[in-house]
Formats: sequence, structure tokens, C-alpha cells
Amino acid sequence: MNITLIAEVLDVENGGGADKSLDRLARLLAERSHNVRVVTVNNGESNSGISNNTYDVVSFNSDGELPQLVYRVYKAMKKFEDSTDLFHIFFPGYIPIGGFYRMQHGQVPVIGRLNGYPFCTNFSCMDGECHSSCTLSKKLSHHPGGSKYSDLPKMIFDTYSFPKLLNKCDHLISQSPPVKNIYSNIGVDSGNISTVGNPYDTELGFSDSFSSPSDLPIKCVFVGRLAPHKGPMILLKSLSKLPEPAKSDILVDVYGSGEMRQKLESFANKTGVDEFTSFHGHVGNEELHKAYSEASVFVHPCLWPEPFGNTILESMQHNTVPIVSNVGAGPWVSGRSGIVFERGDINELRDILMDIIEGRTDLKGKMENCSNEVSRFEESVIIDKIVNIYNETLSV
Repeated sequence: MNITLIAEVLDVENGGGADKSLDRLARLLAERSHNVRVVTVNNGESNSGISNNTYDVVSFNSDGELPQLVYRVYKAMKKFEDSTDLFHIFFPGYIPIGGFYRMQHGQVPVIGRLNGYPFCTNFSCMDGECHSSCTLSKKLSHHPGGSKYSDLPKMIFDTYSFPKLLNKCDHLISQSPPVKNIYSNIGVDSGNISTVGNPYDTELGFSDSFSSPSDLPIKCVFVGRLAPHKGPMILLKSLSKLPEPAKSDILVDVYGSGEMRQKLESFANKTGVDEFTSFHGHVGNEELHKAYSEASVFVHPCLWPEPFGNTILESMQHNTVPIVSNVGAGPWVSGRSGIVFERGDINELRDILMDIIEGRTDLKGKMENCSNEVSRFEESVIIDKIVNIYNETLSV
């Protein structure tokens, strides 16, 4: 099968989870003897960190703004359609262009990957409910400002045309059930959406052992971008509310970079949380493997409906118990290994940490569940599902 994956950029070395997932999917498809091409379209960002030659990467960049980008994506699809059996659009912001391509009698089937919410103007406002009536007025009121009115044409498009164009695609793949529900709520046909999670990252490795859940201090880890919707401040505020004796019974390591780092470090300094919390910035797989292996719990306090959460999967690969908020994919990915708390509830998160410190949580049982939950996302399982969707789409 000749497969063309269309994305915004591919930065395997320094990019986020989407970049790594794209690289992994392309490699796994190529290993099954499919001919894979990744086409990236953006305003000049460079692809980097691509260390294998199992698939082709083509940059189809634009010097213009949104209208020019739309044209370049469409032009790329027309350019490669004669050598492509199926387009898989990996960046959700480009999926409507795939729908337009099919409306214009494009001959190649189009599949879109729902791994984000490009119709949302402020991820921090995605509380798990607002998307159920994501009106134009809500987009305006939630917009953080600055370019609010210059962004109005896009908001109008996202409200009235975005869902209709997605419905013109041959099939859509959501990363988790909550993503499917959210897209269904904005008018996308749920019958045309299949749910397939991400495969786990074998390069990060696994841990065969368990950290002792009764040993103090408890080691806790946060891994992710330091951005408001990822919720790192929720973790720090809950730590600041721990009783003084408990603060000597926990050690916290924060891995990741982002615009909130200075604010988070300042808060930690002012509240004394810095006495048992360390910030490490962005690190590679070797250091992450060590951090996960040594930790008992991983906290994923996101405020938005995280489409998947690769770091949750990574923690479970190391038998590290994930503590996740109740919005997004966290509860689905973590399954029986996870502990769930109400989005943004710093007191509930503090109480969960206290129960762990004082031995009231069956942490060992949660650790033992990790391997079973991870097995749902084994590479061959995920790729089988995706290839089956490809084949079913082509057979229609």
C-alpha cells in the first residue's frame, strides 16, 4: 500500500508526543512493507531528528499565512495523488482540506487523525463541558485576546464549516473515546469515527521491577510541557497544601520545558515546595527511563481533555502509578492502574498524595495492573487496527 501521511512538521528530537507518534507510525507501517511518505506543510519550520530511511520525508513549505497554507496542503495532495493509495492526515487542522479535496472529486481516500482541537480558541477553557455547545460567541469570549478580531474569520469557519468538511472525509480516527465524543458534539458524524490509541514507545524501555510502595520518601514525577492547560500549577498548589510533616515524605521531579517554568519555580520558592521539588527541563529517553523507574507515582493533572497522553503510557511501562485528572483520555489510558481526581481540584489531589504517603492506597496492586493496561497499546495491536481501517476504507 502506498500511504502518504500529511503533517505540519516532524521534529522527532525536540517535538512533542505528536511528532514521536507520527515517526513511530511511519516506521511501523514501513516495517510491514508499505511504502510510506510523510509530507509536512508549514511556514518554514524544519523537520529534524529523523534517523532512519525506512520512509520518505518531503517538506512542502509555504511563505504565507493561513490561506497560502491551505493552498499548499491541497496542492501537495494533488501532486502526490497519482502515487498514493491513501492519504492519512495527521494534523487535525489540515483535515478539512482533505474533506475539500474529496468534494473536488479527489480520487484518493482520505483518513484524518483526531489528536487535537484546532477549533478551540483557548485550551485552558476546555473543562470537559464547554465543547458540547462550542458556539461562535464562546470562541470569542474564550479567546485570550490580542488577535481576537483578526482571528474571527477562522472562528466562523471552525464553527460552521469545519465539522461539515470533516464529514466529507472517508474515515476519521480518534485517539481516545473522549476525543470521539467531543468531535461528535461539534457536529462530526460519530459513525465515521474509530478509536485507536497510540502504540507505546519501545525505545523508552520498560521496567521489570517495582519501586517499594511503602518506602519513604515517596517519589513522584511530572513529565510534560509546562503550559497552563497541562496543569503543572495544580500539582504544585496541591503540594503546598500538604501538612508540614508530610513534606519530608515526598520527593517530586518535574521534567519538561515551556512558558510556565519561571512562574512555577517562583511559586515553589515562595511556598517552600522547592525544598522537595526539582525542575529538570527537557531531557532524553535515558534520563526519563531512570526517572520513571525510580518513581512510585506519576501525576498528570491536565485541565483540558488530553487527546491521549503518551506520558501516561510511559509511566505504566515502568510500573509507575498514574494519577490523572478526570477530563480527557487519562482515565481510559490508565485503566485499572490509575487513580483519578476531579479536574483542577488541588485538595483532592493533596488527599490522594496523603493517602499514598500514609499507606492507605493499594499502590502495589495498581503497579501490578500496569503491564496489563500497557498491553492494550502494544505496537502490533495498534498497527493491526490502523491497517484494518485502511483496508476497509479502500474496499468501499
